[in-house]
Amino acid sequence: MAEETQEPAEVGRFGWGTDPEGNGSSCGRPTDVRSGVRSSAGLRWRMRAKRTGMTGIGSVIRALAHVVAGILVVWILLDLFGANTGNNVVSWFHTAADWLAAWSRGLFEVSNHTVQVLLDYGIPAVVYAIIGNVLGRRSRITAS
Repeated sequence: MAEETQEPAEVGRFGWGTDPEGNGSSCGRPTDVRSGVRSSAGLRWRMRAKRTGMTGIGSVIRALAHVVAGILVVWILLDLFGANTGNNVVSWFHTAADWLAAWSRGLFEVSNHTVQVLLDYGIPAVVYAIIGNVLGRRSRITAS
């Protein structure tokens, strides 16, 4: 009698295959086609990636927006804590924050230095984070 071999339903580590016993049933969980063990780890990761939007170009857009907002927040903290502007690192953050917030500096004039710094650099940090999240989510929707 010829020996029967069962081909996996899908090629890949976590494919949607039949059960290891070979009776053709699939209970909705992916089968590890190398070992025949049912596992939902790969499926959970893919579903979480889709749900949180961490797929493709959307995650890159969001990450860049958060880095830009982070630069602005670091400068706000450095300025409010009175960091030495002669330091190269502090100077770099100051130059980068000035360039990133050029469109909003002086938008509101207040006499308190702390409030002025928060308005001048905090508004663009929030705007960049919001725009980055919206664009990241939109690119995920259009790519799906």
